[in-house]
Amino acid sequence: MTLHDEEIRQIDRAALALSQALEAYGAVLEPYLDDHLEVLAAELKRLRRALLGLEMGVLYQDYGAPSELLERFTLRPTLPVEQAAAAVHERLHGGGG
Repeated sequence: MTLHDEEIRQIDRAALALSQALEAYGAVLEPYLDDHLEVLAAELKRLRRALLGLEMGVLYQDYGAPSELLERFTLRPTLPVEQAAAAVHERLHGGGG
C-alpha cells in the first residue's frame, strides 16, 4: 500500500465516521442546522464517490459500472472505499449480481 492509498483510506474513514454520526444524531441537530444536513450528506456522497474513483484508479473509467451500482456502494455507511472498490469489481467481472 502506498502513502497515496493510505491517505485515501484515512479520508474515507473520516467520511464514514461523519456519515455514521449524522445518521445517529442528525434528527437532534436538524432544528439547528436547517438544510445544512442535506447539503453535508450530499457532499459526503460526492466525496466518497471521488474516493472510490481514486481507490479504483485509472480502471474506474474502464469498469463501465452503472451509476446506480457506484451510488449503492458509496452510500453504504459502513463499507470502506477499498471494500466498495472490490465489490464493484466483483459485481462487474466476477459474475456477482
